[in-house]
Amino acid sequence: LQPQGGSMVMIRTEVDARLLAPLHETDRPVDEALAVNAFSLSRVERTRVTDLIFNHFKETLTDEFTDVLARVEGPIKDLQGANYATDVRILRGAQVIGMTTTAAATNQRLIAALAPSVIVVEEAAEVLEAHILASLSESTEHLILIGDHEQLRPKPDVYSLQMESGKGYNLDISLFERLARRKPPHHFPTVTLETQRRMRPEIAELIRTTIYPQLRDHPSTAHPDVKGMAGNLFFLDHDHPEDGADDADSSSKSNEWEADMALLLARHLIHQGYAASDITILTPYLGQLFKLRKRAQSHQFTVVLDDRDAEDLRDLQEKLDETEDTGARSGQAAGTQGGGVAFHSQVVRTSMSEMIRLATIDNFQG
Repeated sequence: LQPQGGSMVMIRTEVDARLLAPLHETDRPVDEALAVNAFSLSRVERTRVTDLIFNHFKETLTDEFTDVLARVEGPIKDLQGANYATDVRILRGAQVIGMTTTAAATNQRLIAALAPSVIVVEEAAEVLEAHILASLSESTEHLILIGDHEQLRPKPDVYSLQMESGKGYNLDISLFERLARRKPPHHFPTVTLETQRRMRPEIAELIRTTIYPQLRDHPSTAHPDVKGMAGNLFFLDHDHPEDGADDADSSSKSNEWEADMALLLARHLIHQGYAASDITILTPYLGQLFKLRKRAQSHQFTVVLDDRDAEDLRDLQEKLDETEDTGARSGQAAGTQGGGVAFHSQVVRTSMSEMIRLATIDNFQG
C-alpha cells in the first residue's frame, strides 16, 4: 500500500517463494538446531534458540554490569563521604538549621554529628507522632512544639489507622494533641496565644463562639466598614445548581452563576473606590477557578494567578483537551463538530491596580 494524492493505491509485487520459510514440525535439541539453517527450524526450535541467545547476552551483560558496579562502588562511597563532611562543616557554622521531618528521619547520621540540643517543630499538630520521634537524637535536650490541635490532624494513608475509623489505632492524633489534651493531674503545660491580629472582629466571632472562647482581638483588627456593603461579613444562599450537577464522577465543582456573582461583586467594590489589587476571590475548587478565570475575561478583568494554581490549571486544560480531542474525533465521524474552551490567553501588561487575584484556598498565601 502506498499513499497517492490522499488515497491508497494497491501495488502487487511478486515474492520469491524461497524467501518464505516453510513451516516445519521438527523437534530437535537446541545443539542440533544451532547447527542447521535458521529457515529450516520449526516454531518450537526457534523459540529454544532465541531463548538461548537471550539468556547468553543477559548473563554476559549482567556479569559486566556487576563488575562495573564493583569498580565504581568505592569512588561513590568516597564521594558520599566527602559530601557528608562538607555538609557537616557548613552546617556546624549555622545557628539555625531547617529541614522537614522526613529529611530529619533520613539524615540521622548528619543530625547525630551536628548534635542539636533544641528542636522546634512548627505545625506540630499536623505531624504524625512517629515523624516527631524520628527527628529526635541523643543530643536533644529541649523539644518545642508549635501548632493548633483544633485545626487539621495528620492524615494516615490507611483509613483504618485514623481515629474516625474506630479501630483504636488513632495514628492521626499527633504528639502535640495528645499532650495538649491530657487532663489533670497528668496535664502537660502549654502556652496559648489568645490575641489575634489577622481577622476583623466579625470574622473572629465565628470561631470565638465555637472553638476559641478566650480569643481576643488586637486593636489593629478594627478596620473601617466595607464601603458599599450592608455588612462586613455575610453568607449568600442561592438555588442555582452547579455545572454538571448530574456528573457524580466529577472530582471538581464549578458554578457559573457564583462566578459571575463574585466578579460582579468585585466590580461593585471597585466602583466604591477600592483598587482591584486589594481584592482576592478564593475558591476551594480548581474547576471553579477555571470558570472564574474564563468569566473574568468577559468582565474585562485582568487576573493574577499563583504559580501553583497556574500549573494546576494547565494540567486541567490538558485533560480537557484530551477529552475534547476524543469527542471531536467521535463528532467528526458522526458528521458533527466539537468546540471547547482554550486555556491560552493573551498576556496583558497592566498596572497592579488593575489586576484582581484569583486563587484556590489551598494555594492562597495572604
